[in-house]
Amino acid sequence: MRQLGVSRSACEKRVRFRDARGRFHGGAFAVNRFILHAAPPGRKGLPARLLVVAAYVFPPLLLAELAAYEIVARNRHCRFLNPDR
Repeated sequence: MRQLGVSRSACEKRVRFRDARGRFHGGAFAVNRFILHAAPPGRKGLPARLLVVAAYVFPPLLLAELAAYEIVARNRHCRFLNPDR
């Protein structure tokens, strides 16, 4: 991680995604970039890509996504989300 210029503490707070240009995206935006990058080509990946596009076209959806990401990120170590702990 240090070689990429990202600290461990930054990665523990938010998920990070590095795009092809070398830029880092964090939090819900990193999740969106990952979905766009990892979605299968063609029709199979269309639903996932449409959800991401919809979040950027309809700001209330993006706000809901950001809020949901923050809730999950803050509670990622709780027993409810991680029963093995």
